[in-house]
Amino acid sequence: MKRLTLMLRLVLAATFLGFGGLKLYGLRTGHADTVQSMFNLYLGTHGPWRYLASASEIVLGLWLLSGLRLRAAATSALVVLVLFSALIGWELLKDDPVPCGCGATLAGPPPALPTQISQVWPPPPRDVAPIRRDLALGLARNLALLIATAMILDRQRRARRKHADQERAIGR
Repeated sequence: MKRLTLMLRLVLAATFLGFGGLKLYGLRTGHADTVQSMFNLYLGTHGPWRYLASASEIVLGLWLLSGLRLRAAATSALVVLVLFSALIGWELLKDDPVPCGCGATLAGPPPALPTQISQVWPPPPRDVAPIRRDLALGLARNLALLIATAMILDRQRRARRKHADQERAIGR
């Protein structure tokens, strides 16, 4: 039981550390400013909120990795994942969705710049199918992480209950 909780905790921590790190990397290289994404849409293209959100993911990953106050850390991860999933779901419902900006979108190569005005105007119709597919995959990933987080919380609750039962048995 402890081994599964440890594995789930490490996967969850690695996910938060990885995506938070990719967001910070994208901000550091300036590439995050050139990509239209949910990250820019909700946090703006300038200001401290972008750094704070990315750093918060890293801190949450480190907290999960440490295992200190695991129930509180897992509950925080659950809240963050539900919020992220709601935003992704909202974006999926839009007619013209933008990419998530969860990591690879912001850290990848910068978009090619057109060299002639004829390449810019009129703007070509945007194919939203790949964006919708990536958003759906992000939602599926978040669902898997939500299940892992719920399992951690359930195992913590069971362990606490078992410990309380043992304390009661000793006290009698």
